[in-house]
Amino acid sequence: MRCDGLCDYDKSEISIRSGIKGKDLVNTVVHEFLHACFPDLAEEVVSDSADDLTEILATLFGGDKDVKTSE
Repeated sequence: MRCDGLCDYDKSEISIRSGIKGKDLVNTVVHEFLHACFPDLAEEVVSDSADDLTEILATLFGGDKDVKTSE
C-alpha cells in the first residue's frame, strides 16, 4: 500500500507526497485533514469519508481537473 500523506500529531504537521495531482491530491489532503481533526476515527472511516468528500468537491468544482499547487 502506497503512502501519499502523513499526519504527524507530535509536530502538528501534515505531509503530502510530491507529484500527486487532481483528485488524488484532493483526496490525500482531505484524508490527512480528517486524521488531524478526528484522531480517534478508524482508518476505514477516514478513508471512506475522504472518498465521499472528494467526490462532492469534484462535482462542485470541476470534476477531475488538475489542482494548481505552488511549487
